[in-house]
Amino acid sequence: MMKQIELRKIEPIDVMRYYVTYKDVESKIISTIDSKKLIEREQAYHLYTAKHMKIARNFKKGTSAMVLGTTKNHYKLGSIDITSLSDTFYRGGLLSGNNKNAFVAASKLLWLFDHNVIIMDRVALGVLHVKSNNYNDFVAVWKAYYKIFEPMIVEVIEQYNFATIDPIMKKKWFRMRVFDQFLISQ
Repeated sequence: MMKQIELRKIEPIDVMRYYVTYKDVESKIISTIDSKKLIEREQAYHLYTAKHMKIARNFKKGTSAMVLGTTKNHYKLGSIDITSLSDTFYRGGLLSGNNKNAFVAASKLLWLFDHNVIIMDRVALGVLHVKSNNYNDFVAVWKAYYKIFEPMIVEVIEQYNFATIDPIMKKKWFRMRVFDQFLISQ
């Protein structure tokens, strides 16, 4: 059973906060992560993992090309199974220290290739009171709350005509990321 939690309403600033993050940071990373130039891919990976998502610590130093390649191959094989990707990182010896899983990192990396992936985040785990470190448990709770908040996000986008600024705001994955950022802002 889902524990009932109190969250404030979605406001225009929540939509615009993510939009600015997307335009200033994520869109540039996404457009560069598949670059034919290794140096550009490496820079995009570093920006995304070390500065934006803060997941670089999950991986051994010097493994960025392998981590990115593993993620991309996992996606190309048609899999968006976060648990499987995390296990592949572990079996491949890519995780740092005594880490046996990297669900948070795997979800954030796979999102680069499939924006419909639900990003697991430590802050969101706490806000949603998910006690388990199991990705599927997190997703079940996240989806239940997203179902409640998605209509609010749609209403704000429509009420303020945000989609006239950029039609990307009509996309479901955009609304999902607005909700992610909303949770983190709690």
